[in-house]
Amino acid sequence: MDISKLVRRPTPEAWRKEFKEPKVSVLSRVTHPSHDYSCGWISYRARLLDSPEVEVISGGLSERGSDGAALWRQGHLLHFAFDLAPAEMNETGQALLLNSIAYIARFSEDRPIAKTPTAWSQNDAFPKSKLWIEDLFASRIPEDKELDRYLAPGTKALVKTMDRVSYPKWYKANAPFLTCDKGGKLMVDANAKALGIVFDKPEFFSSTIAKLDDSAHAAQARELLKRYAPDGPAAGSASEWRGWWETNRPYLFYSEAGGYRWYIDPLAKRRGIPSGKLQGPARATAQ
Repeated sequence: MDISKLVRRPTPEAWRKEFKEPKVSVLSRVTHPSHDYSCGWISYRARLLDSPEVEVISGGLSERGSDGAALWRQGHLLHFAFDLAPAEMNETGQALLLNSIAYIARFSEDRPIAKTPTAWSQNDAFPKSKLWIEDLFASRIPEDKELDRYLAPGTKALVKTMDRVSYPKWYKANAPFLTCDKGGKLMVDANAKALGIVFDKPEFFSSTIAKLDDSAHAAQARELLKRYAPDGPAAGSASEWRGWWETNRPYLFYSEAGGYRWYIDPLAKRRGIPSGKLQGPARATAQ
């Protein structure tokens, strides 16, 4: 596939913060560039890449943000966002489709790990990102419906009393302890904050397991382990938790998009390769 055949297209309005030129260079995949074609469906890279079985292959020109992933893989599944029939594609587009099919066929062992409801599901229960609320109050007072979408009721009631001065201070102090409730909305984990334990870093395990030996904080620590490492020995002793952690340590990864929790990478564990080193094409089945 010749990727040197670039064409210039008007820079989408949503891209103008990042791309200052009036036009951007893209690889055309259509037979008649001047015609109107059906829109595809992109996903956002930032919500994908905390899971090791996810690989972004290509972006795509769109009216959404420039971080949209048009062609990406999760486990043995491939998202091909370009809504075109092969007959509508030029030689480059057809080659891209064929190459994509051949590529995904190599991942017969890999499977999706972190699962979350789609962003367009009716119950709106997908985990909300902390990034979405970082700049609340920056330009205006947020509307009730915005707070309702992103924040759990108790958190909303607190945030609603704030302003442009108090909110950034609150966010900075509480961001390390923000998690999602069962409905995907953001809330402060009171146990994590009380113990000063940040749950999205590997140190979470050593710090929290150590608290199991402290009768004053053992119950809070057990709740944290149950919440953020649900694959572990929920009712286990400190020694059982340490054994589980040491066994699975190289294969654990944290996913915000997957529910603010730690997962075991089964392919990495089966192959005996640390999850951090088993990325992209390395996850393909050996030929």
